[in-house]
Amino acid sequence: MCAGGKGEVFCRTKENNFARKNPFEKIGPSEIASTKGTLAEDYAICVGHVMQCVWRAGAVEIFAEGNTIMKAEDTPGEEPVIGAPPAEGAVHALFDCAFAVCQASLMACPER
Repeated sequence: MCAGGKGEVFCRTKENNFARKNPFEKIGPSEIASTKGTLAEDYAICVGHVMQCVWRAGAVEIFAEGNTIMKAEDTPGEEPVIGAPPAEGAVHALFDCAFAVCQASLMACPER
């Protein structure tokens, strides 16, 4: 899954996407779905901000300093785009913020 700076979310939607033998194999457009979320217009990343990404079935939400800065959800009755995190294995969020991040720290995830 990839979230863009304008609130868009792109996901690879086929189960076999996780089992590619060649990670550099070109991805066809039929394997990528997208949706548009809402984006906080008044947020600017600053040194020391703590960011969090929460991915649950049908929704992804990105927080900065405890405030929602982006949220996208699957549309009921339509083919899911976001879907659910993989049932097994770890999932890690990576933030780039338009090349503004030069150092990141992994923090313990709170119990849900």
